[in-house]
Amino acid sequence: MTATLFVHPMDIVKNRMQMSGEGGAAREHKTSFHALANIFRKEGLSGIYAGYKDRFRVFVFVLRRNYLFHLVFQLAYFGKQHIQQLV
Repeated sequence: MTATLFVHPMDIVKNRMQMSGEGGAAREHKTSFHALANIFRKEGLSGIYAGYKDRFRVFVFVLRRNYLFHLVFQLAYFGKQHIQQLV
């Protein structure tokens, strides 16, 4: 999850650069650093981490789902006594 803190801003910059110049308009950003600086200047930190909350919710959901499946299959394979020994 910590890696997402560093990767998410790069995804935002990539997406903004891809959409820049769409429809024949002039490109808004020259380089990645220029795009990052413009986003930070215009929108602040919330612009760089736009959508991070949703990504975090998906991460938590997937983590909980995987843990639940792990417990169910462990219970089915080893039985209840093995689970009680672990606790």
